[in-house]
Amino acid sequence: MSDDVLFYSQEQLIPDPARAARLLLTDSITRIVIVRDNAELRGLIPEEARFLPEVVIGEDVTSCHAFLGLKNLCEISSLNNKSHAAELDLHYLFRGCEKLTRIPHFFTGNVTSMRGMFANCRSLETIPELNTEKVTDFRIMFEHCSSLVYLPALRAQPGAEVYGMFSGCHRLEKSRLAEANPREYLDFLLSSQRNPHSIKDRQNLDAIDRVFSRLYSNYEENSEPRQTESAPAEDLPVNSQSSAVPKTTDSKIKDLAENVSILRRKMDLHLQEKVESVDKRTSQIEQDIRRLEDKIDGLQDLMTKLLQQLSDRGQ
Repeated sequence: MSDDVLFYSQEQLIPDPARAARLLLTDSITRIVIVRDNAELRGLIPEEARFLPEVVIGEDVTSCHAFLGLKNLCEISSLNNKSHAAELDLHYLFRGCEKLTRIPHFFTGNVTSMRGMFANCRSLETIPELNTEKVTDFRIMFEHCSSLVYLPALRAQPGAEVYGMFSGCHRLEKSRLAEANPREYLDFLLSSQRNPHSIKDRQNLDAIDRVFSRLYSNYEENSEPRQTESAPAEDLPVNSQSSAVPKTTDSKIKDLAENVSILRRKMDLHLQEKVESVDKRTSQIEQDIRRLEDKIDGLQDLMTKLLQQLSDRGQ
């Protein structure tokens, strides 16, 4: 029996892992309990398993990535977090679950790390509402979630790490966070673009641009100038005319779109500098190669002369 993972059929514990694996394929396993930190189901369940019953994160668990690398897993019936840990680490929990299409809702109020939690979940289109109030590490959380199109609101503490959070999410176009608080969402996205390394980051930036283009378009369609029967502006008191008018939502979106454009230009300059640096380095390497070729030619000439001298002496 595995000390890390327990398999139950109804309320009966199945101590033999091989038997538990066979029962899992016949849907006879009704509950799986993760007992120890960083226990993995990979290697305990058959590779062809597509469905898992209720999975429980045990009371003593402080770190869990139970589903890591289950490439053929399509669905989990339910996920129950019973951990008593004040700080639960769920990094890489679903990483590499390439066929997983749905994530069950589960308690995350005590989770502090979601790093790479959904990375390479290529079939996932959305996730349930998650409590992220204690999370301080969102790095590469959705990396290469190429089918992801919608996210619920995600709240982050000031200073939370979000580098690469949306890297490779080329279809991500809608988020309740973007609709409810565009500035916070932009900060999320811009933070995830720190230290751009490749053209993939430009593709991520295009995704950001689509988000705000769509938002602005929606606001333009839904906001029409309101007609009022109140007195004309010229008849209003001077104090009313001079009072500051708060920015409308569409003007805020315009500002955000401009920020995206600025970031795009910075990215273009960054990529241009990278290309120029590579070109310079390539030119330097070519010069080094030519110098080496000249040295080789000189050595060959010297070798030819030495062979000729040896030949002359032999005669």
